[in-house]
Amino acid sequence: MIESNEAFIVLRKADEPKIEYHRGRAIRRTQYVVQCRRCGQEKTLTHGEIVQNSSCGCGRGERRTQLFDGKTIRELAIENGIQPSTLRQRVRTGMSIEEAIATPVRTRDVSNVAHGERFSGKTIAQWSDETGLSYAVIYRRLKIENLSLEEAIRPLDRRGKAPQVYNGKTLSQWSAESGINTTTLNERIKRGMSIEEAVSQPVQVSRRRGREYDGRTIDEWAETWNISPAKIRYRLKQGWSLKKIEQHYEVRR
Repeated sequence: MIESNEAFIVLRKADEPKIEYHRGRAIRRTQYVVQCRRCGQEKTLTHGEIVQNSSCGCGRGERRTQLFDGKTIRELAIENGIQPSTLRQRVRTGMSIEEAIATPVRTRDVSNVAHGERFSGKTIAQWSDETGLSYAVIYRRLKIENLSLEEAIRPLDRRGKAPQVYNGKTLSQWSAESGINTTTLNERIKRGMSIEEAVSQPVQVSRRRGREYDGRTIDEWAETWNISPAKIRYRLKQGWSLKKIEQHYEVRR
């Protein structure tokens, strides 16, 4: 017979043991009839359950609500216009209930928030829907980078970056107008040229002639024989002479 403890009064040994199964083996555990000191209910428990439990389960499900002058935190929060979670957190950090109620609630400074602000009659959200740019991109350009609306709604390039603008036009637009490719314009600007100088300077055409064979380049022989330059290069690499190439393709024609 085991002794009683703070939770249970042991009355007697139960008639039937409790059978538990562990890894396929049946284990018989002795049970005892006990009385809960809290509710007075009798229950049958094993020795381990008597030692480990603090009650028979009669207190399970009961909500322990802390009261302050007869009122819950929720009731006090509603009365004083404070969120219950805020008041509860203040009490948890060590404030008295009076201090928790008296401390003013900090409000967020929304003076710089541009959610409802309009730019040329439209909000950032409306410009985002119209241009396809994300809200965050337009907001950053307007409010952080302090760009104009025209610059803020510029489309992004394929790498997700905003294209550079020179005198109100992108390099692609300058390229289309001047006939100079964007790579050349970009290199000129990197060397210190202004956009006007970059588009006004003509493109230098290379005057270098290719290797000559009997006084003519491969392209010139290809035009004379009306065949592809690649065919001539291929035959020359094989060691053919110009006369053999001409005879070969003359026969095929």
